[in-house]
Parts: sequence; structure tokens; C-alpha cells
Amino acid sequence: MSESLTRNTADQFAILGSTLCLVHCIILPGALVLFPSLFALGLTDEHYHAALLKLVVPLSLLALFMGYRRHRKFAVPLWGLAGLSILALPVVAGHDVLGESLERIFTIAGSVGIVVAHTRNQSLCRACE
Repeated sequence: MSESLTRNTADQFAILGSTLCLVHCIILPGALVLFPSLFALGLTDEHYHAALLKLVVPLSLLALFMGYRRHRKFAVPLWGLAGLSILALPVVAGHDVLGESLERIFTIAGSVGIVVAHTRNQSLCRACE
């Protein structure tokens, strides 16, 4: 598999994972009101957020590092690291420390930051090819 394909795939999966965090954070509360049986799936559990984070972090780091080696724009991995840090904060600090509103704000901001970084990473890498 070529490095370009690997990098692009890692970017796409990191975007998907971040988007899942975002969707989970925004849509799940309303969905639980409409469909209380969703509680049985365990999607409200903090372990779900931690599991998504365990997917997003390594993929993001891999893709951002590979992209940086190609385009040499330091702002892109820096933006991605900021997004990852913001996304990780609710998992590290916990619901009890941040509360539901701050947890949601950090998750949304971190997810958007990661998606922006990977989209820019893909764009810059395509321009180098």
C-alpha cells in the first residue's frame, strides 16, 4: 500500500472517529428522549467516549505525522494536537468535574478541530502530489 493511500485512509478514519464523537455528543441526548430503549445499548456510558478517543488518537497522530513529512506545514499537526487535547479533556477530567455542558462544548470543539486539521492535511498533501 502506498504512503499516500495509507495517509489518506488514516485521515479519513480519524475524521470519521471525530465525527462519531460529534454526532454522539449532539444527537444522542435528543435520541434518548425520543427512544429511551437506546439506554440499553450503553451509548451514554463514558466508556463509549473513551473507546472513540482510543480510535481517533493513534489514527490522527499517524496521519498528521505522515502529512507533515509531506507538506511541512507545522500548523496542521499543531491544530490536530490541540483538537485531540480538547477532545481528551472530558475523558480525563470526567463528567463530575466538567459537568454536562462543558463536556459537550469540549467534545464539539475538539472534534471540529480534528476534522479541520485532517481536512487541511489531506488538501496540502494532494497539492504536493
